[in-house]
Order: sequence, then C-alpha cells, then structure tokens
Amino acid sequence: MYHQENKRIKERTEATDCEAGEKEVKGKCEACIPAQGEYQDEPGKNFCKRVKPGKAAQGSNEVPVICTPGTFSRNYKCIPCNADDGVYQDEEGGSFCKAIDPGYELDVEEPSDDMELDGDTERKVVVDKKPVKCKKGFYSKGSAKSCSPCSRDKKEYQNEIGATYCKICAGKSFEWSSVCEGLGCKEEELSKIELRKDAMFEWVSQ
Repeated sequence: MYHQENKRIKERTEATDCEAGEKEVKGKCEACIPAQGEYQDEPGKNFCKRVKPGKAAQGSNEVPVICTPGTFSRNYKCIPCNADDGVYQDEEGGSFCKAIDPGYELDVEEPSDDMELDGDTERKVVVDKKPVKCKKGFYSKGSAKSCSPCSRDKKEYQNEIGATYCKICAGKSFEWSSVCEGLGCKEEELSKIELRKDAMFEWVSQ
C-alpha cells in the first residue's frame, strides 16, 4: 500500500514539469488555447495568460502581437478596418475602429512608381491615417469614406474646407464663379444674363 501511494505521487505531474504553452491542471499539463485568448510564454506555470485588447494571439507559447494601424482586435485577431463603413484607425493597439467625423474623409494614397509599372494607377483610400478635411465644393455628414460634391442642379456650393453641408445660391438665377464646380456662385439679374447670351450668339453667328 505504501509502495503504491509513493508511486502515485511520483507519477503526478507538477507545474514545474509543464512546458511553455501549457498550464498544470490537477496534475496534468494542458495546452493553452490561442483561439480562446490564452497563451503562456514561460514554462512551469499553472495558468495561461490572457491576450489583452488591441493584440492578437499567436501560438500557445508565443507572446501576442500588437495590432497595427488600420486594424483592430476582435476575437483575439487583428481585423482590418473597412473603408466602406466610414471608419479608420490611425494608432496601433486599437480595439475598435474610429468613425470619420463630419466634414472629413479618408486620406488617399497616390500610386507609387512600382504600382504604376504594374499598371495600377488608382488612388486608394487608406484607413491607417487620420482623415483629412473635405475640399472646397464638397461636404460630409460623417461616417463616410469620401466627401460628396455639392449639387449644381440644386444650386449648391461650398467655398470652405471641412464642410458638413452645402450652401444654397439664393435668387432666381445664378452662375458658377469658378471653373471648379461648387466653389461659389454670383447672382445676376436675369435681363443681364439674357443680354450676354444674345451678345454671345451674335458673335458666334458672325
């Protein structure tokens, strides 16, 4: 009986017997499960460490990696922020994506020389940088990857950057004051506009 008891104790696994990536539970070494946010980078432990927000699990015996800008942590993985959702993340270790504020849009990345050689000349929006203000002639109400142009048909314009709405050209008649649509408008009496049109018609007819 004594001999058998000694044999049982001798065969019992202690925490010091467990390797990195494992924990001792009731005399047995059990593996930490990265998919459940567990890891252990040190041997001889009776517990698994937890993956913190903003980081992603690797192997059961590996230290988690921090999520890079443009991504966020979810279910112990780093997930890219989706530009179409109107979000971004300009910092590392993010546990969520930030919403784009009104009057702003995602920045764009100009094609590099290598991209142009590959035939890719498209300007791409980036989610790992802070958004930029809407240009003149555009506006955004927020949570949109790009600003919307003011409508010429609706007599709208915007001569300021970072706008959240378009201004309206008042009066019965107006014309654009810039070749870049939406920057501004100037009202004129209908009779003056008609006179100028008549003069232009006569000049073309000559």
